[in-house]
Amino acid sequence: MHMEKKDITITIKPGCVSCGCCAAIAPDIFAIKGVACVVKEGDLTPYVSAIESAATMCPVGAIDVIKTTIDENK
Repeated sequence: MHMEKKDITITIKPGCVSCGCCAAIAPDIFAIKGVACVVKEGDLTPYVSAIESAATMCPVGAIDVIKTTIDENK
């Protein structure tokens, strides 16, 4: 059987203006603590839609989302 694991990495880049948009869209993932930060640990795949929406709506483009697929058969 072929097994794949999906992983999501979120990076808050310099330039965050702490507007709170990301925390409003995805409060389980983001919080404002001076600047935006990721507060959820572990498997983020159930939240991918909200994470991508928050990244898209960020007025300064300070959120990078990288999705990877890991082939567990290798």
